[in-house]
Amino acid sequence: MPTTMFPFCVGRKSEQMTGFWNPVWAFIQAFFRAWSTALVSGLPPKMQRALLVVEEPVLIKVEALGEGENKILSVAADKEIRFELNEELILRHEMLIPVAAIQDAKNIVQLEAERIMPLAVNKLSVCYKVADVFNRDFVPIEIIATRETTINMLLERCKKLGRNIHSITSPPVDGKLPISFSVSSIKRRKLLRATLIVSSLSFMIVSLSTLPQLYQSRLLEEITHIDLQIRETRRQTDAIAGLQRQVQALKGISDAVQEKKDRAHITELLIQLTQASPDDIVLDIFRIDGRRVFVSGIADAPENWVIELEQNLAFENVVLSSVRGGEDSLTRRFEVRFDVLWPAYREET
Repeated sequence: MPTTMFPFCVGRKSEQMTGFWNPVWAFIQAFFRAWSTALVSGLPPKMQRALLVVEEPVLIKVEALGEGENKILSVAADKEIRFELNEELILRHEMLIPVAAIQDAKNIVQLEAERIMPLAVNKLSVCYKVADVFNRDFVPIEIIATRETTINMLLERCKKLGRNIHSITSPPVDGKLPISFSVSSIKRRKLLRATLIVSSLSFMIVSLSTLPQLYQSRLLEEITHIDLQIRETRRQTDAIAGLQRQVQALKGISDAVQEKKDRAHITELLIQLTQASPDDIVLDIFRIDGRRVFVSGIADAPENWVIELEQNLAFENVVLSSVRGGEDSLTRRFEVRFDVLWPAYREET
């Protein structure tokens, strides 16, 4: 007995999704359509034509076996074709089977087709559909068949013209949805397409599940690196603060030493002035600015004192800027400016 594969085709009613899920479902469809198109675009052209997903196939009604080539050529190469066979090319039969035997419908249909079909089953392409509505005891089944040569002719013609077949169906009758014939090449292409989508989805899921781990690992590395930088910055800051404290301490010591030097210099300056001054010198103004010294006072002969200062190695640039007083007066007021050669400077000189 020849064996024929009978697909279990359950008719489905087209329902319009409304409410919240309508945009969600549209987004999911658009996403997977774009995803699959992007993947298929990297394949060879022949595989692209076989796998390219289109929204709606182009309908071609086959009225007779010898026609249809021009109609096939009129369809774009990136579109799929749905052939609808004329009622004259199809054999129909309806039967009822018990509800309890629904799981064994394929074998029942095969036996029924061998019994009622005018041609041998191995020369026919047979398909069936279980009705959506049935009573409590019996289930109506619609069986359709066409010659295998009709299916093969359409397949060869589309292969020759470089077109892809979406499906080969019967025409709708009395409001019933068309039934698709089982074609192995179409089933393989749809299986390959489904495999590609499932593989893409699996890859996407794996990628999405891996990305958070990679991001978290990278984030932990960055946190560790930043923490090390913070610690190093704190260490350098503490070192800089220690150096600043040392600088302040050294500056305080330097200021103290300088103050002692200044006091020693002033003391020596007063000693030098005392040694170079006669007893009649009275100073009432004494002002020092760095090395520059300004003195003012009274004396009997201030010019002689200026000469003494010029001969002293501790002083230079001695200038008698003014002298006031009459000829009859014993003392005269004077003003003198000179530069002091501090001990360190005298040693260098």
